[in-house]
Amino acid sequence: VDLFSLLGHLLEVPKMNGKGELVKVLVNKLRAPHFRYTDFGGRNRRRVKGHWKRDINAARNIATIFYTLVYSGRLRLIIHSTSILVAMVRKSKKSVPKEDLAAKLANYAALCKQSGFPVKVAHSLAKGRHAVAAADLEVGALLCAERAATLVVSTPCVSNYCHRCIDPLAKASILGKQVTCPACGKGTWCGVNCQKQDAGRHALECAVVPKLYEIAGKHGLNPDLLRLTLSLISRRVIDSRQTKIAQGKVDSSHPEPKVDPDVSPEVAPFFCVTDLPVQRQNFEKTWMNAVSNAAKDMSALLTKSMATTETEIIDLACRINSNAHSLSDEEGKTQDTAFGLFPMGSLFFKHSCAPNCHFIGGQGILTYRTVRPIKAGEELVVSHVELYQSRAKRQEELWQTKHIRCDCSRCKVPLKKSVDRLLDGVLCFKCAKGVYLSEKDFPVKPEDVPAPAADAGKGKAKSTGEKKGENTEPEAETAVVEAEAEDLDAKLRAEAERVKAHCDECRHEVPLIQVESIRRGAAADHASLLNYFNRQLYDQAIYGFRVFLQKYKLLHPLNAELLNARVPLLTCLNAKKDNAASLGVNREILDVYERSGVLPALRQEYVELYSNLGDVLAALAEQNRPAEKKKNAHIAADVVARRYTKESKLAFRKAYDTAIVCLGKDHRRCKELSRKLGL
Repeated sequence: VDLFSLLGHLLEVPKMNGKGELVKVLVNKLRAPHFRYTDFGGRNRRRVKGHWKRDINAARNIATIFYTLVYSGRLRLIIHSTSILVAMVRKSKKSVPKEDLAAKLANYAALCKQSGFPVKVAHSLAKGRHAVAAADLEVGALLCAERAATLVVSTPCVSNYCHRCIDPLAKASILGKQVTCPACGKGTWCGVNCQKQDAGRHALECAVVPKLYEIAGKHGLNPDLLRLTLSLISRRVIDSRQTKIAQGKVDSSHPEPKVDPDVSPEVAPFFCVTDLPVQRQNFEKTWMNAVSNAAKDMSALLTKSMATTETEIIDLACRINSNAHSLSDEEGKTQDTAFGLFPMGSLFFKHSCAPNCHFIGGQGILTYRTVRPIKAGEELVVSHVELYQSRAKRQEELWQTKHIRCDCSRCKVPLKKSVDRLLDGVLCFKCAKGVYLSEKDFPVKPEDVPAPAADAGKGKAKSTGEKKGENTEPEAETAVVEAEAEDLDAKLRAEAERVKAHCDECRHEVPLIQVESIRRGAAADHASLLNYFNRQLYDQAIYGFRVFLQKYKLLHPLNAELLNARVPLLTCLNAKKDNAASLGVNREILDVYERSGVLPALRQEYVELYSNLGDVLAALAEQNRPAEKKKNAHIAADVVARRYTKESKLAFRKAYDTAIVCLGKDHRRCKELSRKLGL
C-alpha cells in the first residue's frame, strides 16, 4: 500500500486511549473497501479484502511505534516533519513510464548480449534492477568482466603504478619504458601503449589535475574523489564526441583536444553512470557542504568543452562515494592501490551476505565469477563488505559506504540460530560454552513498559513553563543545563545497567553493559595494535598481538576480533621469517574459516592462505633437510623434511584447485602455483 496515505490516516486519529484502540482503528482503515492506493506504475488500485492475520500484525506494529512516540513527546515533531517529507517524496518519486523502463532494460540486455556473458538483466517491484543467470552455471563460471568507466591511482601510490593498467612501475623504470607527462608531472604510465590508450582522457585533464589537490586541501576532501569526478567528466566528453563522429555530426565551431577514446566493449557507456543512484539525503551535511564548495571551485576550472554545472559535479561525487571500488596491486599486498567505478556491476549485482558470486579486480578490470552452482533464473548476488564480521558491523558498514540495508537470507535468520552471534560472541562466565545475547535477541517474554503517569507529565510541563517565564542569569541557565545533562547521563547509565544479556546455553544473566565493555575493549586494543603493524614495527606488533590473544580468551574462538588479530600477526611472522610460528597461525586461521562456514569454500582468501601455507612448509622442509647425507645420520631430520615437502605440495594443490575456479586459469596466481607444482 501507499505508506504515505496510511501515515495520513494515522495522523487523523483524534485520540488514543490505548494501543488496543489504535490497533482497531488501523485494522478498520486497512480493511476498508474504499481504501485506495497508488502502485509503482502510477495506477489507482483498491485494497483487497482478506489477509486478516497480516493486517492485524501490520496494524499492531505501527500502533506500537506511534504509541511509543506519543509518550516520548516526539509526536508533534513527527507530524510536522512528515508533512514536509510526504511532499518531498511525492514530488521526487515520480513513476517511471513502462516504455522508458523497457527501453533502458533493452539497452542493458544488448550490452550483455554483445559481451557474450551468461547474464540477463531483470526488473521487479521487490528487487528493482538485478542480474539473473541466463542458463545453468557451474562453479567458477565467468559472469562478467567490466573495465572501469573511470579509474585513478590513489594519491599515496600515484608515482608507483601505471595510470592505465595499474601495473607496478618498478620494472618499467628499470627497463627505461616509464613515461611521465612533462606538462603536469602527475600522469605516469608503464609504457607507450598505455600512454596512447590513456591519451584522450589525460589531454582533457592535464591542466586541471594539479589544481584539484589545492581544492581538496582547502575543503578537507580526499583528492581522489575530485580526480575520479574529473575523470568521469572526461569520459562523458569522450563518449559524446565518439557518438558525434559515428553520426557525422562533429561540432567544429569549438576546437577540442584530440580524443583517442578507449573503444573496448568492456567499458560501459556513460548512461550507465547516470543511472546510478545519487542518494544525497544519506550523506552527512558537513561532507555535502564541503563537496558543494569544492564543486564551485572545480566548475570554474573546466574548459568550455568540459563545462559542467555544480549540481552535476555534486551528483557525480555522490555516485562515486557510494559505488566506487578499491583495487589492490597484482600481488594483493598493497590495498587501495587505485579506485574505479564499475557501473554495470553496481547496478545489477546486488549485495548479499550469503553470496553466490564474487568479484576480483586486476589491471582496471572487475571480474565476476560464481562460487557455487547456479540454476537458470536465479539472482546473482555478491558481497560488498567483509563477510567475516558481526551482523551489526556489516550492516553499519553497508549503510556508511553503500547506503543500503541488507535483508538477505543470512541477515534474516534469528541471531540465536545464526553463526553471526559467535562472530562478536563473549563466552558465558558460568558454563564457558554459550555466548551472551541481549534481551531483544533472546527468546524471553518481553514485559510491557508502563506508560508514564499523566500527573508527572503535567508537572514537568508546568515546571518548564515556570522556568521559561523566569528571567534567570546566563550562569544559572548554564548550571541548570549541566545539571540536566548529568541527570540524563545517570539515567541512561542506570537504564543500560538494567538491560540484561542471557547465555544461549545455560541462560546465565549478566548486565549487557558488562558484555559490551569487553567487546569495546577488544576493538580498542586491536585498533591500537594496528598502528604498530601499519608502521612495520613487526617485533612490537608480534608481541602485542600475542598478548591480545591471551588477554581476550573470554571471546568465542570464532570471534572476528581474534581472527582480525591473527591475520596481521601472520603477516608479521612471515616478514620475520619465523616459519614455525607462521605455520601454527596459518592453520588456526584456516580452521576458523572452515569451522564457521561463513566464507564460501571457493574464495580468494583460501587461495592466499593455502599458498602461504605451502611456502611456509617448503621453507621448513628446507631448514630440516640435512646438509650432507651420511649413512645412518640425520635420518630423523630427513623424515621431517620429507613430511613437510609432502604437506607443502598438498597445500599448493589445494590453492591451485581453488584458484582455477575463483580466479581463472589465466590469472597470475594460477600460473605461479602451477610452476610450484611443476605442472
